[in-house]
Amino acid sequence: MDGWNLVEPKVKRIVDVLLKNKDKLYHLKQLAAEARVPHATTFRVMKKLVKLNYVSVVKIGKLKLYTCT
Repeated sequence: MDGWNLVEPKVKRIVDVLLKNKDKLYHLKQLAAEARVPHATTFRVMKKLVKLNYVSVVKIGKLKLYTCT
């Protein structure tokens, strides 16, 4: 059984992009574009992933960049 059946397709696409390039820092807009997921949805998903410590945030001034932990 595929464990991804329990995860929404949009969440899977975001996680796939992050895992494909684990060392890369992504801006929210860039991540949304690469995952082909709306910006607002990407924001909500990333907020949850950060809270669960699956993703870390690097702040540069007001800019937030996301990467896998």
